[in-house]
Amino acid sequence: MSKRGACPICGRRSAGGSDLCDLHLRAELSLEEAYGDWSRAHGGSLPYREFLERVLELSETGWAVKELIRWRMNSA
Repeated sequence: MSKRGACPICGRRSAGGSDLCDLHLRAELSLEEAYGDWSRAHGGSLPYREFLERVLELSETGWAVKELIRWRMNSA
């Protein structure tokens, strides 16, 4: 468990109103937007966990997004 006010992924200072730091918060927003796009492309039937697994495997996925995905998957 991270200290109060620190990102649970990396320990940086949390962004205002979030448990995540600015970097991981931006990664989360990007991931949520991408899920909407991917879900629509798959007829709205792509489970979130499957989406995360697919994005994690892409070489184009940035390290901050990968850290966020691993953290989310381990926290579930």
